[in-house]
Amino acid sequence: MGLDEKDFKEALEHRRYREVHQRMLHHAYNEVGINAVPTFIIGESVLQGLYSEEMLRDVIDRELG
Repeated sequence: MGLDEKDFKEALEHRRYREVHQRMLHHAYNEVGINAVPTFIIGESVLQGLYSEEMLRDVIDRELG
């Protein structure tokens, strides 16, 4: 993925991004209502779980109007 192994390991060990991660989890759970992985937000549609390519295309087409 192009990550520097040393920097990545150091960030994990020192919990460099813990606060940011906690804020993002709070945002996802409490402000956006995401409680499943994967979740697709397409316009006003929120799809939680796995969907076929056809279903995703249909939702995108519908949202594009």
